[in-house]
Amino acid sequence: MSLESLSKKIINFQENENNLKCHLLCVNDSFSNEASKLAPIYEIWDDVRGNKKLPAWKDFKFENFKGWHSNIRIQDVGETIDAPKRNIIIGDVFAQYWGEKTIYEQIEEGMPPSQDTVDKYFEYLGYLYNHHYGINYGAIPKHDGSLIPSLWIELPMANDGENVTHILSAIVTTT
Repeated sequence: MSLESLSKKIINFQENENNLKCHLLCVNDSFSNEASKLAPIYEIWDDVRGNKKLPAWKDFKFENFKGWHSNIRIQDVGETIDAPKRNIIIGDVFAQYWGEKTIYEQIEEGMPPSQDTVDKYFEYLGYLYNHHYGINYGAIPKHDGSLIPSLWIELPMANDGENVTHILSAIVTTT
């Protein structure tokens, strides 16, 4: 099935020249073959999840991410949408595109993106906290200002298998 037809919600972010399209799917929905470059990271997450609603971060092993270490980020997002969010692991490639600070940290430090982006960020998080995952694409700015067409996934994790506490993200370029 297509990503468009599988999506429960689509959120479009427009920040300067960047148009980011975020597809949100229920955690039990099929994975779209349109995002096949991300299928291996989804399969790792899904295998560790087993019969639970969500996997716990502690259930993963470093070896699970062989070949993905530079392209992933793990965030501790707390159990509520307004809890502090911080990166606990961030790969070099991921940091190159998104920087080392979370949007939450940028807001807390008085350097937030536009209000529209902040509002959509919290809407997007609301879906992740409610057992959805995101498959997203758009042109991501590198620190040198160039734009790279990219695809990334964000997968919720929960210490208790139910209430989201962490997010696993992975990014790949589409060129």
